[in-house]
Amino acid sequence: MSVGRTLRRIWLTDWESRRIAIVVLSWWALLLLFSPLILLYGFTLLCRVWFNWKREGKDVLIVLSDSQGSHRRMERISPLVKDRAKFINWSKRASWRRLSLGPQLFYYFYCFFGPPPFARERSLPAVIVFRRLRLPRSFSFYGQSTETFFDRLEAALAESGPE
Repeated sequence: MSVGRTLRRIWLTDWESRRIAIVVLSWWALLLLFSPLILLYGFTLLCRVWFNWKREGKDVLIVLSDSQGSHRRMERISPLVKDRAKFINWSKRASWRRLSLGPQLFYYFYCFFGPPPFARERSLPAVIVFRRLRLPRSFSFYGQSTETFFDRLEAALAESGPE
């Protein structure tokens, strides 16, 4: 009797570990299957920026909010970007058109690779600098001092330069 119970326990444990292995392998397979599509989507977004926004002289996306901290930080960011930026307001995201370029860029390059969702509002304004034929650089106030943020932003803006 005890041998049978032991064998059943081992089989159940073995079956559970098999199920976990199947689920993990399935997730990896899906990731490998869809990663080229996700990368292709990001590349098409970059092409749209290079061909549409660069004609207008825009190479920076700024996402700000209606909070006082965001407005204080924007006072220092505005002189750096002048006429190079497109703006979208995080506080009015309910009215964003999901297929417009600004929100798509924000969700792909900032939300996907940026700070965790609970810190998103506090880390605004977010600045994404697009550089021709290179990946964009995104900047936020999450996890760094204000001076570090502005030093890195000024260096990236000087590097990309208005075209």
